[in-house]
Amino acid sequence: MNLPRGLRARHPRRAARTSAAVLGAGALVLAGFSFADPATPTLGDRWPSWVVALAAAALAATCWWGDAHRNDRVGLLTAAPALGAVLVCLQAWHTRDVSASVQVFLALPVVAAATQLRAGGAALAVAAAVAGDLVVTLHLLPTAAALTDVVFVGTTLAVVAGVLRHAAGLRELYAAADAALYEAKRGGRNRWATAVEGRVGS
Repeated sequence: MNLPRGLRARHPRRAARTSAAVLGAGALVLAGFSFADPATPTLGDRWPSWVVALAAAALAATCWWGDAHRNDRVGLLTAAPALGAVLVCLQAWHTRDVSASVQVFLALPVVAAATQLRAGGAALAVAAAVAGDLVVTLHLLPTAAALTDVVFVGTTLAVVAGVLRHAAGLRELYAAADAALYEAKRGGRNRWATAVEGRVGS
């Protein structure tokens, strides 16, 4: 199975490292904060948080130590940010907490996707984050409050992703232009050296 190019990473190794770092950091914060979170005061309340943290850590390890190009081809690097958003939403559902301090974590997988994936992959991460946020907020809040929350969060995530994608596209364009200019200059120098050698030889 080869994922369409528009959904894949621009630089697989860099995308794998970024996904692993974001997921690993999230797993550490989640596991550690479960001991201080008022929503998880007992062992019975904490173990679901540990399961979510373990899933994030396992996904991070797969991204870090797995073959980046193979993981990119099969879609793991594209799925990782979306799965990260789903894990954030599962944790919010478990703790019954949809405060800004929880929802800000949705920005982490979206930022990772926007900076490392092509447009389709970034859009997938935003869609997963917004859909997950919608499900959780509708479950925990009155409908009007939930929809208002999702509109603000979703708009923020979409704008951030769009700006980062545009900046990444410009960097790629500049890099391609620099490479083309370098090749053109090198080709010109080679032609000049060939001409000089021909004159000297004659």
